[in-house]
Amino acid sequence: MKAIFVFVTLLANCMMGFAQIEWAPIGAKWHISKIEGTTPPDQGYILYEVTGNTLLLEKNVKVIKKTYFHSNGKDATPLENEYTYEEDSVVYYWKNGRFYTLYDFSSRPGDKWTVYGPGNYKEYCDYDSVGVVVVDSVSTLTINNQKLKAIYTSPEINSDWHFEGVILERIGNITHILPQSNGCILDTPDDEGSLRCYEDKIIGVYKAGYCGLVNCKCDELFNYTSLNNNNNRSFQIYPNPVKNYLDLHITNNNFIERGTIAEIFNLNGEKFGSYNNCNRIFVGFLSHGLYFLKLSYSDHQLFYKFIKE
Repeated sequence: MKAIFVFVTLLANCMMGFAQIEWAPIGAKWHISKIEGTTPPDQGYILYEVTGNTLLLEKNVKVIKKTYFHSNGKDATPLENEYTYEEDSVVYYWKNGRFYTLYDFSSRPGDKWTVYGPGNYKEYCDYDSVGVVVVDSVSTLTINNQKLKAIYTSPEINSDWHFEGVILERIGNITHILPQSNGCILDTPDDEGSLRCYEDKIIGVYKAGYCGLVNCKCDELFNYTSLNNNNNRSFQIYPNPVKNYLDLHITNNNFIERGTIAEIFNLNGEKFGSYNNCNRIFVGFLSHGLYFLKLSYSDHQLFYKFIKE
């Protein structure tokens, strides 16, 4: 009997070692980019932070406080809280007086989720507030020594809402935490941008997408049109939005002579081209949406945002 007790105890301890990481633990943080217009394309960020628990419809839910930090470095605007909980590997979020599925980490390919988004988008489109996403594939990714389930989805036919890019267990969608509008005018977020960083006590700090590519600070404030005026350089990209050709206008010829490398990235940090000493770049092959142009010369780097129509 003693031997059996010891075996059961060891087995229990081993199982505890493989315990799942809690969704949205107290203190977890998401830093999410907030693009501020197109001219100039400045960027602040929205901080999601899990601050406590409360009851909604008899469910013990996590309270996620949201604060928008403006790119001017002066203003911080409180936003409406998010409420979420997990049950049997399904993450729910509170919208329009009820809970909807946000992520289902028990999903298999072919499974479907019903998600919620606002019924109107920037007064451009009249959307059905409820959409459906379909699970395309499921795999695992190792993030900071933690093996996490990775889910890829696509919108069901006629669905107005979708997730772009991978959805990671315990972190969420690395492009936008919440469902986003599907193909209305420009596929850009309303209040939410691309995930920069996720942080908790188990995973540590995970930098996603473009922020992971350039190793930016999670709380950094960006101005993508700012130039070093001390060097008296003038640089423009146009047209913006662009359909086929993006022109790079440089008034200081020395800029080109030093060997300029232009690279195009999307919000997930995927590179779509690299060009040396070019004044015009063909971008007609890109899907519509938001992109970044990175210019590298000498030991300097400049970043610009443009929209592909």
